[in-house]
Amino acid sequence: FGRRLEPLDLAMLCYRAEHDELGVPCGVMDQISSSFGGVVEIQCRDPPKVSRLAARLEGLVVGDTLVSKRTVDVHSIRTREMASAVRRLESLLGHSVDLEALTWDEVRPHLSDLPETERKRITATIRNRDITRRAVSLLKERNPSLQALGKLMSDHHTYLRDYYEVSHPKIERLLEAARRAGALGGKLTGAGLGGCIVVLAPGRQEAVAEAIRRAGGKPYIVRPDQGATEEKGGRHDVP
Repeated sequence: FGRRLEPLDLAMLCYRAEHDELGVPCGVMDQISSSFGGVVEIQCRDPPKVSRLAARLEGLVVGDTLVSKRTVDVHSIRTREMASAVRRLESLLGHSVDLEALTWDEVRPHLSDLPETERKRITATIRNRDITRRAVSLLKERNPSLQALGKLMSDHHTYLRDYYEVSHPKIERLLEAARRAGALGGKLTGAGLGGCIVVLAPGRQEAVAEAIRRAGGKPYIVRPDQGATEEKGGRHDVP
């Protein structure tokens, strides 16, 4: 249509198509990541704030578990659980809750007053938020410590598995195989309960990919790409 779209404009149109038109209770991470490319920090505000990060990342391997998942079901259930947990926490604290500002020390004294499911969801949310912030600090460096980043990925996964409860036996099998083959760390991606993992294995990509294959997954050695671009000159078919 002859429109020039900035990366964030394109991402938000894609979000509206998925969330508003198709009714998928998704966030904006996938759309923004695909539009911007590279390594970015996304702050999910209105409008979202996106910052490019300096890190060069090598050694990423994605493993498809080949287990189909229903993202709509997972997202909608966890969203309801978190909304309930926040309402109950606000009642206990006596004020509204901002999940970006809420500290672990504020939450911890009230965990025993929450039902088990809500306690787990709040714990996962706050802990993984803090892990993400530590990862962002690393990724602002051109050559970050990949060992430290790998550990943060694995720590993140632990909370997704034990407190958000969205892992799957096949996910765990692939992650364990990757670790034994030399990966520095890894985690499930997306909604979980199937789908893919991503691991960090600089210098061990081939060995880790083979380990994932032997464990029953489908591996892809990947790298950060440039993001969405406009192709001129007519139609481009992908074989």
